[in-house]
Amino acid sequence: KSVRLKIKRISFEKLYIAEITKGGMPSLIRQGMMAIASACLSLMVKGYGDFAVAGVSIASKISWIFFSILIGFCQGFQPVCGFNYGAGRIDRVKKAFWFSTAVVTAYMIIACAVCLIFPSSLVELFNTAGNTVGMEKAVAVAKNTLIYQALAFPLGGLYTMSSMMMQNIRRPIRASILAMMRQGIAYIPCVLLLPSFCGLTGVMLSQTVADIVSFVVCLPILISVLKELSVGK
Repeated sequence: KSVRLKIKRISFEKLYIAEITKGGMPSLIRQGMMAIASACLSLMVKGYGDFAVAGVSIASKISWIFFSILIGFCQGFQPVCGFNYGAGRIDRVKKAFWFSTAVVTAYMIIACAVCLIFPSSLVELFNTAGNTVGMEKAVAVAKNTLIYQALAFPLGGLYTMSSMMMQNIRRPIRASILAMMRQGIAYIPCVLLLPSFCGLTGVMLSQTVADIVSFVVCLPILISVLKELSVGK
């Protein structure tokens, strides 16, 4: 039997709208920051030539493959976190958080090792132009960028999981701050400023530095939230 949707029967409750906004704001910010960060990266790297643009783009795509898997696992943790928090089972929330953090951290350590040991093989998967002079330069940039980014992979599990947890336990402001860090508050200044000091190497190091800064910022925020959960706030 079909159900007809009628606009006049739709009602908006301020309470529900507020809750939806609080829960979805970190995800909205996370996606928006990625678009802005991509624009800033393109702006800064294009001055070094087409080979630099290609190289950094290849490394970023490889890194994003690994992070997509990480984000997928963290999103799978969200309903477990939300259901147990709503049921008042804070012990299960913390247990699930630490278990999931351990799993994703182990995964990111393996991803880091793969990128450090096989950077050439991973980059060559995206080489469709053969051994031309320009492509050789692009491959060199991609390898170095991938290695730099991979060094910070093991830090990614904790702050990504922390953001996802806070998004589901009614800490929208702190969740939004963490959501903005990696591709926004930390990354954008790095990609705009580091090239002034290190040239193309500064572009390649931007994501690594941003990941380290994000991790450092995440720690005190996470500690404060865990303390609040312990006292039942």
